[in-house]
Amino acid sequence: MTPESSILVSGAQPILQILISIATQEISLAWGVKGELKKLQTTLTTIQAVLQDAENRQVEKEAVKDWLKRLKRVAYDADDVLDEFKYEALRRKIETQIQMKGKVRNFFSRSNPFAFRLKMAHKLKDINEVLDGIKNDANGFNLRVEPANSTAMMNKEVRQTFSLIDDSEVVGRVDDKSKLLDMLVNTSNDQIISVIPIVGMGGIGKTTLAQLIFNDQLIVNNFDLRMWVCVSEEIEVKRLLKEIIESAGAKCDASNLDVIARNLQEKLIRKRFLLVLDDVWIVDHFVEKWDTLITPLRSGGVGSKVIVTTRSTEVAGIVASNDTYHDLGILPEKECWSLFSRRAFSNGGPLETPNLVEIGRRITKKCGGVPLAVKVLGSLMHSKKEHEWSSMEEEEVWNLLKDRNRGIMPILKLSYDHLPSHLKHCFAYCSVFPKDYTFDKRRLIQLWMAEGFLQQPKGSKQMEDVGNEYFNILLWNSFFQDVEKDEYEDIILTCKMHDLVHDLAQFVGKVDYSNMEAINVEDIFDEVRGLSLISFHDRKMEFPEEALKKTKKLRTLIFSSSSLVSNEMLMNFQSLRVLGLSKCSIYNLPSSIRKLKHLRYLDLSYNPIRVLPDSITSLYNLQTSKLNNCSHLEELPKEMRKMVSLRHIELHWKDDLYTQMPIEMGRLTNLQTLTKFYVGKDVGRSIKQLKCLNLRGELTIRRLENVTSGIEEAREANLRGKPDILFFNIKVEVGLSK
Repeated sequence: MTPESSILVSGAQPILQILISIATQEISLAWGVKGELKKLQTTLTTIQAVLQDAENRQVEKEAVKDWLKRLKRVAYDADDVLDEFKYEALRRKIETQIQMKGKVRNFFSRSNPFAFRLKMAHKLKDINEVLDGIKNDANGFNLRVEPANSTAMMNKEVRQTFSLIDDSEVVGRVDDKSKLLDMLVNTSNDQIISVIPIVGMGGIGKTTLAQLIFNDQLIVNNFDLRMWVCVSEEIEVKRLLKEIIESAGAKCDASNLDVIARNLQEKLIRKRFLLVLDDVWIVDHFVEKWDTLITPLRSGGVGSKVIVTTRSTEVAGIVASNDTYHDLGILPEKECWSLFSRRAFSNGGPLETPNLVEIGRRITKKCGGVPLAVKVLGSLMHSKKEHEWSSMEEEEVWNLLKDRNRGIMPILKLSYDHLPSHLKHCFAYCSVFPKDYTFDKRRLIQLWMAEGFLQQPKGSKQMEDVGNEYFNILLWNSFFQDVEKDEYEDIILTCKMHDLVHDLAQFVGKVDYSNMEAINVEDIFDEVRGLSLISFHDRKMEFPEEALKKTKKLRTLIFSSSSLVSNEMLMNFQSLRVLGLSKCSIYNLPSSIRKLKHLRYLDLSYNPIRVLPDSITSLYNLQTSKLNNCSHLEELPKEMRKMVSLRHIELHWKDDLYTQMPIEMGRLTNLQTLTKFYVGKDVGRSIKQLKCLNLRGELTIRRLENVTSGIEEAREANLRGKPDILFFNIKVEVGLSK
């Protein structure tokens, strides 16, 4: 199955799960449309049951792939319709609570419940008709209900490795080898068995390094027994124990686990051994399976060692002795060129001319220090004539590799295949950003949350905690690298993505997500759901309004230095969940912003905006509002208390014109980030408004001169009872009485 096909299923699956959940719930405004909602829920459940079979069949049937595309399209449309129900319910609840007065509701206005129900009934009926056709087509394809992972796992080719290696083919890794040999041979301890993981991304050379060590004469001389087993994608304890016995030179025909384990114990007793477990993945019940696997190995002699190669730092953390593991980094540029030139020019390859050397060095640089990519590309260029090299260089590295049945693509894609569907979506979404982009972890989690990728938390866990878990899983599986942490709190702040991993993200997400210069927007897919428009060399881009009219279903739209944001532009993208308008020279935000009722994330940072329109408070679903370095902003909207879904309000700048916060900010009980709070004199703006807010992170409190009864108000604000606030900054203004 191609990665493009894979994202169709991983894209449809979480959307269907969310839709079924929402459609099943009692919705207060569903009177008159409950029949359509019930039908929607039933149809979606039926379709979801055959998704696994559709995934397996789309490889050979183009019609099934088209069926999946149609399903995904209508699922997004249904999500928008159900979100409108939620929005309307929330709007009515807020207006009732705040008891808004002076408004006469016209029968045909947007506030009229009968008109709303009629409109939504028509939308649901249209969606159900489309879904009926999709369900009927599924019957025509004879799609079956299958257990999860059954056929997929049966059809998947298992990667195998062995201990043999041609030393002459290996370049670099001298220091890595030396360090590991020292850990294996010279470490003095009385442990019977020590486990040393080698961790790194796919294709980085973990297996090659393990092979070098396994065959080194120092290892041969220091261990009584050497064994090599490729674990690959499933830890089946019985199979692995048998293979360890076979690698030790014996045979075991038993089927009983206890007999197999005892056979291995007898083989290893009092022998100092080295065992390599190559390509270990995190799987369900990993700790239990690992304990079962390692137990019979403890019969070996003192000083026995196990090397585990893995892409997962989570695996390493579980199996490592003394929390020690070897993190294998990229190959230096000099060694990469040596490896490439050896593959490309030797044994009948093209003549090593200055021109080809120059092109070859540029190609090598694109490999980002991943030896497997260097090898594959060097081998590809070996068969090309000099006049073909230039045209080959112009292709993306990934395009040179993706059609091969060997090489870096299947190695990297294995990591992607192992992700659950919701994490596949989170990973593919990263391709909205360009290569070498520095990801702010907190921002990335907020974007995932806005897009609806995060599963509902249980208990006291917050949505951000779920996002943090997702991020860590991707990090543990080598999808992120170059982590930077806060020097005081040891919290991850930023990270990057290796170029080849980013290529994979673009490859699996190319239908849904894209980043490009505005001048190239004509090339965009009609079905794109996430887009960032990039402006290089600090030049302002004109908003390509005409070119983007075909992308009305966008859910993420991020600009870089756009010079135009109009009412027409906003009206064109009413499915938006994310709108990034940082550094867009915005002086006035159009009042039509209120039409973006699905919006969860709005970034207006670094704009000379002075006043936000009152209509922005109609964004009842908004979760994140970024107003960093909007130093001309004079006040926040008066009715901000209506925006009850807000979780993060970021107000970072040096100088500001604020005098007080909007009234009753304490109503925003979901709020976790409020970087600044300006104390007002009246009750609705006092420091007591912080009482009900479970804030996290940084908080600066200003205008303390407005506190009338300091100790009492501070106690009622319960600042001491907010343990997740990491940093307080109390600004005392001139004029505060002592």
